[in-house]
Amino acid sequence: MPQEQVAYQVSGHGQARLFELYLFVNPLGQDCRRVERELSRAIKQMPAKTDVHILCFTSQPLIARYMMQLGYEPQDLRHRNEIFQKIYSATLAYRAAGLQGKRRGRQYLYEMQSRINSDLERLTDDFLANLACDIGLDLALFESDRRSQYVKELYYRDQKIALEMKVQDTPSLIIFEQCSGDSGILLQGPMECQHILEQVDLLMDKTCYPRPTRLKLVATKK
Repeated sequence: MPQEQVAYQVSGHGQARLFELYLFVNPLGQDCRRVERELSRAIKQMPAKTDVHILCFTSQPLIARYMMQLGYEPQDLRHRNEIFQKIYSATLAYRAAGLQGKRRGRQYLYEMQSRINSDLERLTDDFLANLACDIGLDLALFESDRRSQYVKELYYRDQKIALEMKVQDTPSLIIFEQCSGDSGILLQGPMECQHILEQVDLLMDKTCYPRPTRLKLVATKK
């Protein structure tokens, strides 16, 4: 899902707004992949410019839930450790890819989710490297970055952001609008494009007055 910027001209009074969206995902989760697609659809229809951040988040409760989705018992410590390591490796790879451009990072994430498709045995060092080559990344730089301390620090920073925003589930979407300050809307679990847009309207009603009577689309930039 590349970042979309949709510019609207407000008739009457008011001005174009900016929405900042934080989507927290399991980098290997199929539910997260579906929400990423729905968010991409919603962004194209949002009445403002958007700044989208896709961050990977995990926790022991989330790992236990993911294990059950894969057919494992949460008490199975061997598989729990293996699954955590797979998620951790996938997160570092996504972060490393993103250092070569935000758009490339997202492309890497979506391709990884699509190709893994809940078959975690596929996720190996060779798989991660081959995927980097397939989407045109600088392989030597990618391999260096994903093993770097800097990318590990990005991982821990993302976990901290999720905790500060009180995220408990993936996928979770938090929507901020420039008028709302630190007050946003948190959506958790499966969600569709229409529901996201309804929450955007609700946020605008609460935070941005006076609300324009009509919005006219004058430009769209991808």
